[in-house]
Amino acid sequence: MPIDFFIYGAGGHSKVVYDAAKKSCEEYSIAFLDGDSERIGYSVIDGVAVVREEHYTYQSASFHVAIGNNLARKEVSERLLSAGNQLITIIHPNSSVSSFAKIEEGCFIAAQTIIGPDVVLSSSVIVNHGAIVDHDCYIGAFSHIAPNVTLGGGVNVGQNCLVGAGAVVLPGVTVGNDVIIAAGAVVISDVADGLTIIGVPGKMKQNE
Repeated sequence: MPIDFFIYGAGGHSKVVYDAAKKSCEEYSIAFLDGDSERIGYSVIDGVAVVREEHYTYQSASFHVAIGNNLARKEVSERLLSAGNQLITIIHPNSSVSSFAKIEEGCFIAAQTIIGPDVVLSSSVIVNHGAIVDHDCYIGAFSHIAPNVTLGGGVNVGQNCLVGAGAVVLPGVTVGNDVIIAAGAVVISDVADGLTIIGVPGKMKQNE
């Protein structure tokens, strides 16, 4: 059977991506790939196993990179794109995405998320279960919005950021690049590049 697209990654997040893809279109034919050769033949979900990369020609193939770690997702995505492949976005049908939002290539939007009008999700952003991204937010490339996060209207999040589960960022706040916001933190003011935010209200420290 011809393969419609590949999911790159065989961890827990890849199961969530597969589930969303199959709910969007049951007829999709999907194969898993993974950089760990020891996972070849491992059944990830639904009896679908990891296949050997060398069995396939990747140029002009379609991929979704299902890796939760931002830097690893970035490295794999850039390698696939440089070889002439396409990154596809997967949106769970039980999410609410405004028709006025802009969703770039390679993004994943999980079930029960809300994406408001005039939101921009840059390349390969993950918005996980139950997160709310309110109107006019901007999320930079390769960032990860964890489950049950709330981003108020007009929040700007930079590249390669992790906003931890249940965190809240107040409206209009700007978060720099490479920022980690700890689970449950409440961010009330702008955050410079490379900081970690913890607590309520959020306190800043240098990333380790």
